Amino acid sequence: MNNMKKILTLFAALCFCVSFVFIFCLVGYSFTGFLIFILGAFLIYLALSIGIKRRSLIILRRVIVVLAVLGIGFTAVMTGIVVREASGDAPSACDYIIVLGAGLDKETPSLTLVDRLNRTIEYMNEYPASIAIVSGSQGSGETITEALAMERYLISRGIPKDRIIKEEKATDTNENLIYSREIIDSRGGGSTAIVSSDYHIFRTRLLAKKQGLSAVMLSAKSSLPVLRINYAVREGFALVKAKLLGNI
Repeated sequence: MNNMKKILTLFAALCFCVSFVFIFCLVGYSFTGFLIFILGAFLIYLALSIGIKRRSLIILRRVIVVLAVLGIGFTAVMTGIVVREASGDAPSACDYIIVLGAGLDKETPSLTLVDRLNRTIEYMNEYPASIAIVSGSQGSGETITEALAMERYLISRGIPKDRIIKEEKATDTNENLIYSREIIDSRGGGSTAIVSSDYHIFRTRLLAKKQGLSAVMLSAKSSLPVLRINYAVREGFALVKAKLLGNI
């Protein structure tokens, strides 16, 4: 019994340490860090309740265990769906390519955004008639709009400015698609591709479908595997939120 308490306490302490690093030391990992912290709290609860025979506590412990198992199962299933859909579609020549914003460090594109921009450059070099719509407003901790930062990055890598259109109002993926589509429609319409991170492809596809936007999904592979796993886990919960808001 004491050995089990020690093992649970040790794993709980490990969870707390890892969650601290994820939340306070790494950028973009706070959600996963929060989940790990919850797991640590659950393990501490189990350790403290071992050996206590009160009926009410035993029932509560069983309920919490069932909820924890369901939560882990849900997370695993949703993460699996996100990973399964991460490859996107086969590229084809489109008139427009919508590039979804992904955060800046002041005015420097995040690693996630760089991955999306590099995929965009590959596509635009392959299809030189395509026009990029870079979409994203200025968020917290950013000194310029994401659209402007993306335009600068593309130009610095040889994409002509006249092949780039900035959309600087969108604050989330749904608005990225809405405002970008308005630009396309105002120019007479055209075939569309959307580039986003591999883990973000499934939700983007569902959002586009809800809006009646027919588009090719281009997957930008995440540079860091650990980053891909972190965001794939978060995406599962983002899908539920989007469903509750009626966006998908």
